[in-house]
Amino acid sequence: MKKINGIKVIVPTRSSGGIRSVRIKKMLDSYENTKKHKNTSIVLGLDKDDHMYYNLYKNSYQHIIMPRKRFVSKINTMSRGFVDEYDFLFFLGDDQVFLTPGWDQIFIDEAKKFECACILYPEDNNPNNDLPTSVFISSNIIEKVGYMAPPSLVHMYADNFWKDIGNELSILKKVDQVIVDHQHGFLGKAPIDRQYYENDSYMNQDRISYNLYLKNYFIKDINKIKQLL
Repeated sequence: MKKINGIKVIVPTRSSGGIRSVRIKKMLDSYENTKKHKNTSIVLGLDKDDHMYYNLYKNSYQHIIMPRKRFVSKINTMSRGFVDEYDFLFFLGDDQVFLTPGWDQIFIDEAKKFECACILYPEDNNPNNDLPTSVFISSNIIEKVGYMAPPSLVHMYADNFWKDIGNELSILKKVDQVIVDHQHGFLGKAPIDRQYYENDSYMNQDRISYNLYLKNYFIKDINKIKQLL
């Protein structure tokens, strides 16, 4: 099956008791107001015990309801459903907002500058790091390694993985003209709900897991992706 030359935006979300089901409207409005490419579409990843908070959006947007999964497991499940269909996937958090009109066309134009595969990311207005907290990635990379982020991770260090893979293979680029504002509670841009505390609690565990990944599996994944280049 020939893939669609377009972008599937995957947004895993959990409402934190309904709080983020309201906030996600800001993200969805920004998506609708800025997307330009005809083959850009979005899918929401919802939890079985939480999806009822999203009734306002379920009739309007494609969504997947799955048993409760943590972030990495959820994006891996979601991405596997679309790697055969779309040339590119774009992970977006439910606390991020598109600010740049035509961001999708800009990313596709930038991707054409790479021969076979790329990892791109926008400016997220976070002064504390320069990581791809949202990421545009060629679907063939995910096909080759078998996941969007190492499944040993729970929530943290997926952005480190994307940056490390991209740098190692010289297929990473920050697209500064695209701004996707990360309106994170710990940046003072939104109320701090319990999701932030739960996610942050995995920092040490995922740091250990990611270091083990780098030691035991990173080069194996690099070699798999090199087959594309």
